[in-house]
Amino acid sequence: MFLRPVVTEVRSLCAWFRKFQRDWDGEPEAPGRDRVPGVMERLNTIDGELTRNGGESLKDQVVETRLDLAAIDSRVDTVEQRVADIQSMLNAKVGV
Repeated sequence: MFLRPVVTEVRSLCAWFRKFQRDWDGEPEAPGRDRVPGVMERLNTIDGELTRNGGESLKDQVVETRLDLAAIDSRVDTVEQRVADIQSMLNAKVGV
């Protein structure tokens, strides 16, 4: 039968589309497994992590970490300057 390859391909395409639709829509909770959210729900979750919300989002944590690092960098610069000043004073007293 010359239609067999076409029918096989159409069945394969239908199976792929059913799987895609299940992934897109998500799946409800069932005995022995958790609910699987759909694509749009997952995208909304990701979007929420990339938007500042008062401290709990990933973006808030990155901003807070950046500010903390800037403060640490400033303190390290201060310590480095003080060490250089102390070395200069010691060198002047020793006559180096």
